[in-house]
Amino acid sequence: MFACRLFYNVMILLRTTFKLRKSVGTPKDELVMNIAEIALFCESCASLVFILCSHKPCKDEILKVIQKCRRENAADNHLEIPATRAQENGSQ
Repeated sequence: MFACRLFYNVMILLRTTFKLRKSVGTPKDELVMNIAEIALFCESCASLVFILCSHKPCKDEILKVIQKCRRENAADNHLEIPATRAQENGSQ
């Protein structure tokens, strides 16, 4: 997690130096900055999932929701399609 934030902060500093020099930078620099932003976003998502899975009250509520969804889906697993008048007339 620290590596993602360090990488992102280094790239922000690099972009700031380009702006102070009034230089745009190369497309490669922009690509690396975009990759740094994606890495920071993934790290943030991963840490949120880790917190949800490790925090006991959150973990219990997630399990309750999953079990409730499984029970409802098991009861509604099959759908009955009622016959319509068009089907009844067409079959005669």
